[in-house]
Amino acid sequence: MINRNLARAQILSAARDMARVFPTQSYSFAREQFGLLGKIKQITGNAMPTAKLCWEYVGLDRSAIVDEFEFTQDDHRQTSPPTTAPNFLAPSTATTSSVQCG
Repeated sequence: MINRNLARAQILSAARDMARVFPTQSYSFAREQFGLLGKIKQITGNAMPTAKLCWEYVGLDRSAIVDEFEFTQDDHRQTSPPTTAPNFLAPSTATTSSVQCG
């Protein structure tokens, strides 16, 4: 017998883990690359033939899983320092007179 509360918590935890691995990608892309549907079936012991039936069996719907994923991505963006690309167009401090050939 499946502990539905535990399975529900584990599924939402898997969605959070997926968001940490794919902090900028869409849910659909992340779900495929992370293998979330297989993990959901594994968490529920393959109680149902599809992942959708498994998450419904433990009292979740797709929007709850997507929301958990997106909220975790938002939290990650707010707590992570911004990343900036190097500015290759910035004026250089080197001048041609400082270069010696010879």
